[in-house]
Amino acid sequence: MLAFYRKLNIQYKISILLIGLSLLVISLVSVVLAVQFRNALEERILLQLSSIRHLKTAQLEHVFNSHVHEIEMIARNLDNNSYLDALAEDQFIHIDSVVSTNIQAADDSIAVLDISPQFKDGKIHLEYSYPLGGYVYKFYSSSQQIQQILFERTGMGESGETYLVGSDYYLRTISRFYPEEIPTQIYSKTKAAEYALNNTSGGLLHLDYRQVEVFSSYGLLQFKGVKWAVLSEIDKQEAFSPIREMADRILFFAIIMFMISSVISYYIAHRLVSPIIKARDIIKDISRGEKAKPLEWSSQDEMGDMFYAINELVKVNDQIIYFSNQIAEGTGVDEMQPRGEADLLVAALNNMKKQLKQLKQKEQQLLNKNHRLFVEGEEKERARLSRELHDSIAPLLTSILHKLQHHYNDSNKEHEVILIVRDTIQELRKVSFNLMPSVLKDFGLIEALHSFVKVNFEDRGTKIFIEHTKEGEGEISKEVELNLFRIIQEAIHNAIKHAHAHEIRLSVTEFADQINVYISDDGKGFDVDNVPKGSGLQNMKERVRIFNGHWFIQSGAEGTSIEIEFNKQSND
Repeated sequence: MLAFYRKLNIQYKISILLIGLSLLVISLVSVVLAVQFRNALEERILLQLSSIRHLKTAQLEHVFNSHVHEIEMIARNLDNNSYLDALAEDQFIHIDSVVSTNIQAADDSIAVLDISPQFKDGKIHLEYSYPLGGYVYKFYSSSQQIQQILFERTGMGESGETYLVGSDYYLRTISRFYPEEIPTQIYSKTKAAEYALNNTSGGLLHLDYRQVEVFSSYGLLQFKGVKWAVLSEIDKQEAFSPIREMADRILFFAIIMFMISSVISYYIAHRLVSPIIKARDIIKDISRGEKAKPLEWSSQDEMGDMFYAINELVKVNDQIIYFSNQIAEGTGVDEMQPRGEADLLVAALNNMKKQLKQLKQKEQQLLNKNHRLFVEGEEKERARLSRELHDSIAPLLTSILHKLQHHYNDSNKEHEVILIVRDTIQELRKVSFNLMPSVLKDFGLIEALHSFVKVNFEDRGTKIFIEHTKEGEGEISKEVELNLFRIIQEAIHNAIKHAHAHEIRLSVTEFADQINVYISDDGKGFDVDNVPKGSGLQNMKERVRIFNGHWFIQSGAEGTSIEIEFNKQSND
């Protein structure tokens, strides 16, 4: 990674540093905001739960006090049967029954005992002991008023609940999540319950009796012997839903800020480094001998001085490149003006230009002469071989064929020999024709092409169509005619031998001073940029070049097409 960073240019390095710095700042700000929001939300959640718990505790204490008040009223009217009858019909009375015992009262204060574990009906059962006249009266209550108070869950969301835990760590009120189960059979020895039963109050995040992480506000409710832990709780997942929403918003704005800072960082780095990079590129171009463009810079500081010197160097380099191209092409006649008396480079370039121009002229003359001589010699040798085959070997084979036919005695072997000799004569005539067709000299290019196709491909299965159009007068020189015949001959052979073409179309169009040839086939095609040696294309191309012609070849899956253009008269 470090090696990759070192390979980067200064602009990207500065951009990466600025973007990294902005990313660090955005990340720190986002983390700080998220942490502060989380802490504030936790504090708010625990404060709200604490308020609910205090409210529920006060309501429960009020219930106990109302029970005590009722007991005192009943105790004062135990001998008043009419009062007791009326009391029994009162639906707001929470005392279910009264029992008189012979137990001597230890003191004169009311005591309350939680006897809910003795019952399996899911209700809260309380026993009130009231001393009166030296005896103890026991009042029993199974009122659901306490349960109704705890069932009120306003402001506690979908998962919030307030419930009671006895000193045996079993629930006393019905669970919001397990309403069908008996509370005194649900064990809840959690941290919050332990802290509350140890007479401490506060708030924390812990696992509740369901083993679910919850926020809990805990405290102890003590009333005349009853000792309950009061817990107000809400699931962490629900309580932290605003944090997730806030985190999504922070992430969205962080991404926006990161994108904006990235663009700004890149722009700043570009403005700082762009002049240096331009100067570096110009110096590299000059060091490689390439043409460079001058820089536009308006400042008058050290950077402006450097750009002025670089622009002067660019001007000199352009002059040298232009002059060197003139030397290479042989097109320039003017000498390069020296920049001073000691300008050895310009003097050497002027001298080299003069000598190279002379050498190039001689080389071109010699090359054209050699090529023409080679082609002429090749054609002369072809003509000689054609004559020898036609005038000496062919007659001898014909004589042999006549003698065999005169002495033919219907033998299979002799008949086979006659056929072989006849085929040999036919092939010999084809070879003689291809070496130098006499019809080309006597009747011209078009007739020679028709004869060439008839002699070589009439029985091959390949369809060859020749079209001739003449749109202007003017004779074709014998050299150009022979050269075109050889090129077309090679193209047809290639189409059949290599491309396996089934149909070849040849179009020859004559104009006043030039002739155009178009050849197309439906063969398999080939890669024109990767032509194997021996395919004949190089020979065709060389023939076009020798006679100052032009050609264009295109090949693909649908076949190959060749366009050739020649002047009718050869240029020496």
